[in-house]
Amino acid sequence: MSFPFRARRVRPRDLGLSGRAFAVLLSVLLFACGKGSDPSTSPGTETPAPRILTLCSTTMPEWKLVQMLSGNLVIVEGFKADGVSASEIITNLVASFVINTLDFFALDDWDARFSSGVYRIRNGGNDFEMRIIAREDFGDYQAGDTVKHNLFSPSSFVTGVKANLSGSVSYDRGPLFSLVSGSISWKNLEPRFRLDAGKISLSFVSTGLWRTPFWFLTRDSILSRMSTEIDLGSLKSDFKNGRLGFSYDSTRYTSRYLDIEQSVYDSWWQMSPLDSTGRRWSWEGNYRSRVDKTLIPGQPFRVYINGHASTVNGNRTGYYCDGAMTAADSIGFTVDDTSGTWGYFKSIHGDSIAYGYIPVGK
Repeated sequence: MSFPFRARRVRPRDLGLSGRAFAVLLSVLLFACGKGSDPSTSPGTETPAPRILTLCSTTMPEWKLVQMLSGNLVIVEGFKADGVSASEIITNLVASFVINTLDFFALDDWDARFSSGVYRIRNGGNDFEMRIIAREDFGDYQAGDTVKHNLFSPSSFVTGVKANLSGSVSYDRGPLFSLVSGSISWKNLEPRFRLDAGKISLSFVSTGLWRTPFWFLTRDSILSRMSTEIDLGSLKSDFKNGRLGFSYDSTRYTSRYLDIEQSVYDSWWQMSPLDSTGRRWSWEGNYRSRVDKTLIPGQPFRVYINGHASTVNGNRTGYYCDGAMTAADSIGFTVDDTSGTWGYFKSIHGDSIAYGYIPVGK
C-alpha cells in the first residue's frame, strides 16, 4: 500500500494559510472601500451607488455580502491546507506502525516532545497532540487506557539488551513487549520488529491559531481544532476504501477587516481514492457553520452555511437564514473555482455575484 503523501518535515510555508498573505481581489476591495468604477461610464461621470440586496429580511450593500463570501473561502481553504499538512505527519507515523517495522526515529523530523502518554508535535502554526489508546487488554493496560510508555523508545519493548559471545542477543521484556508482533531481529543491538497494530489506536488532535495578513490593513485569525481516532488494525482497508478522515470542532475564524466571525460546529473530512493504484487521493469534506457579520454598529447579520469542499473538485456552499437550513430558508449558494481563490454566488433570485482572494506572497 502506498501512502498518498510523501513524509517530510512540514515547513510553515507549506501550511496554506499559515505564513501566507492574502488579498481580496481588486473588485472586492473596490466594493469594500465604497469605491469602484463602471467601465461603461465615461470619464468624469459619478460612480454608481452600490447595489442594495435584501437577504433574510435584512438590507445590505452588495460589497458586504462579498466580504462574507470571501471570508468563508478563507476558512475552507484553510481546512484543506491544514488537513493535508497534518496527514503528512499521520501517514508517516502510521507507516511506521502498520506497513514497516517500527521506526524509533519517526518523530525526529518534527519538533516533538513526549510526556505522560502525550506526544506533542509542532508543525508550523499548529500543535498536534497524539495519544496511543489500548483497544484491548495487554501488559499493565486495559482497553481504553492511554499508553503512558513512549512507543518510540526501544526500552519500552526490551531492556537489558546484551550481545552474547555466540552472536545471539539476550534481553528482558519491557512494559510494551506485548505489542511486538512476531520475532525480533537486531541491528547494532537495536531491535527491529512490527507492531501488533490491532491492539492499539491513534488519537490525534490538532489545535492552532493561524494569523493571516489580509491585504495590508489587519491580520485575520483562525482558531482551529482538528481531531481523529485511527483504528490501526483496519488502517490498510481504511486507506484503500477512503474511510480515513478527521473532524473539525471548536474552530472559529475572526476577521476584523471583513467584520465577520465564523464558527464551525459540524465538520467531517476524509480521504477519497482517485484511482485504483492507491497513489492518488483527494480530501473531501462537509461542514456546517454560523457566520455573524456586522453591517453597521449595533446591526448584526447572521447566516448559516452547509458546504462541501474538495481538494480536487472545488467547493460548493449553501447559505440559509435559519439554522435548520431547509430549502425554504435558502438565499443561494456559492461555487468556488478549483484554484480555491475565487468563485460566484448564485442567489435564489438569479443574481450572480463574484468574490474571492488571491495569494500575494509567502
